[in-house]
Amino acid sequence: MSKVNQGDVVRVHYTGRLEDGTEFDSSRNREPLQFVAGAANLISGVSQSVIGMSEGETKTVNAIQGDRQIPVWVRKLDAASAVIDANHPLAGKTLVFDLELVGVDAGR
Repeated sequence: MSKVNQGDVVRVHYTGRLEDGTEFDSSRNREPLQFVAGAANLISGVSQSVIGMSEGETKTVNAIQGDRQIPVWVRKLDAASAVIDANHPLAGKTLVFDLELVGVDAGR
């Protein structure tokens, strides 16, 4: 069985939990998540961790949901301040992902 290489298109079932075990998302009752192994448009701990896995293999990965800059509009200011928070609710938290590689297609 071949192993995943950088740039391969993979399909993964996942369950995402916080460190305390609270589940925040899962693909188990829907189609698996499809992405390019090693791509930057996914949480890097997940995207990189599938490299070297074989179809059917499982793995648990810890990742930090990073902060990122996004454009926002300031709609109201008072004389002293403006408060804006556009971060994802999981920003800065350690996330635990249980992954199962269910499919792989060689790089594009």
